[in-house]
Formats: sequence, structure tokens, C-alpha cells
Amino acid sequence: MHIGKKFIVPVICMAAFTIFGQGAANVGKSVEELKKYISLGAPVVSDFRDKKNQKFALIKSSTEQYKDMGFDGVLRLTVELTGSEGEVWYGQILKPQGKRRPDYLGKDDWVLTISHGQLKYPKMVYALDYGYQTSNAFVVIDQRLYKVESADEIMTRNKDSKNKLEITAKTKPQHETDAPADDETSQ
Repeated sequence: MHIGKKFIVPVICMAAFTIFGQGAANVGKSVEELKKYISLGAPVVSDFRDKKNQKFALIKSSTEQYKDMGFDGVLRLTVELTGSEGEVWYGQILKPQGKRRPDYLGKDDWVLTISHGQLKYPKMVYALDYGYQTSNAFVVIDQRLYKVESADEIMTRNKDSKNKLEITAKTKPQHETDAPADDETSQ
């Protein structure tokens, strides 16, 4: 039996559109589904000086998920500091979750350190995002914003700046052996 090219090409195109169209819809659903099971804790921001008297800003946060979920997330911090004399510095870091052991509890503690050197009384804005990286985009599942609409806002307004901040990030997955013992409740 001979099927003409005029029939096969439209069928293939319709099938591809259906498959890829469904794929795009499923990506949206999977992010919405992930939002139900994954959360980013409220950041705690502080300042400190090291032994060499260098100034740093410190951001601590945590992420939680169902322990058997198997989601390997990425934490992204995009930050902008403005000194008292108007100088602006910015930076961005992406940090994948740490390795997990079988007794993983579903919680990770994150510590982000931002070296701001000689800036006097810097004012900070930031976007702290938790999600995953695809080949060409960062997909946000949960985020905490401070005086900014998005990470892109910071990156766009600083795209020509050479004032880049040094940012380091550490993560520590919590395990059953790390968990505090159950305390008695005082009444």
C-alpha cells in the first residue's frame, strides 16, 4: 500500500506539535506540582568581620522537601550592594545541593557569604531562588525577594558593571544522625 507524502508530512507535524505542546504544558504542571512539596525558608541576614578585619554579609536559609522525593535543587543568590557613597556592586552564585546519604531528612541548610570589602554601610537588595537549571534557563520553584522584583532585574541593571562581588556558598544536608534529639516541652 502506498501512502502519499502529502498525507505523511502533515501527520508527523501534527504528532510533533501534540507531543511538544503537551511537554510544554507538563513542564508548567511539574513546577506547580514541585511547589507543593518543596520550600525555601526565610533568609536571615547578618554582617561579620573575619580575622583579617574584612567585611562580609552573611545570608542563611534552608530548603525542605519530602525526604524520599529525590529532587536535587540549585540555590541561586543574586545580590546588589550599594555603599554610602553610591558605589554599586553585584554578584550571582548558583550552588547545587550537597550529596545525600540514605538517612537524608529532606532539609538542607545553606550559608552564603558575600565579601563587600571597603563598602561603608552597604544597602542590600537580593533575590534568593531555589529551583533547577536547564540548558538555557533557571527554573524557580520558590524564592525570597528583598527590595527587588527578580534576579533578572539586578542582572539587567548591572550588565555593564565591572564591580562584581565575591560570593561563596555552602550547603549541609541534614541527616538522622545530625538531627537534634527530641526535647521535652516545658509547660
